[in-house]
Amino acid sequence: MPFKDFDELLPPDPRFANVSAGDPTNWLRRMGFKDHYSMAAEISLTTTTPDHVQEMFDRARHTYVFAWFDYELTVVADQYALATLEGALKAYFGSTRTLRPLLERAVKAGLVPKYMHSGHETAMYLAMLRNHWAHGNNGFGTPGMSATTLEMCADVIRRLYPEVQQFA
Repeated sequence: MPFKDFDELLPPDPRFANVSAGDPTNWLRRMGFKDHYSMAAEISLTTTTPDHVQEMFDRARHTYVFAWFDYELTVVADQYALATLEGALKAYFGSTRTLRPLLERAVKAGLVPKYMHSGHETAMYLAMLRNHWAHGNNGFGTPGMSATTLEMCADVIRRLYPEVQQFA
């Protein structure tokens, strides 16, 4: 998509006209900005997540929200969510390794299941997705696919930094 003129920046990307949201009274309806925002707002990390990881994850969620105005920003949200996951793993293990070896280490340690989300092998799938976007792919996904990437990354991060159980 070409660089937008200033007056074209704030209306929703026209491709959202074909995206629907579930509605208990109407079954399906056209998705609105608040629906899109809510998808990102519902994906959260734990309170025990290190601040720098939370800040990175919030950047990914904000980028996802702003994809409402430019659909292709879903790719940037995916990339940043995956970079956040790598950063969370590096902080957890005190390592400088890259995403796949860190995920394999988390799986081996029993912190993360070997297979997640639709039966994909966790380390292979997330590393493949990160490499797909990081190495010059011109394609883009959909808001639903991007929300799934955000949720998958959040799921792994929540497993690394679970809420602390308090006993009375």
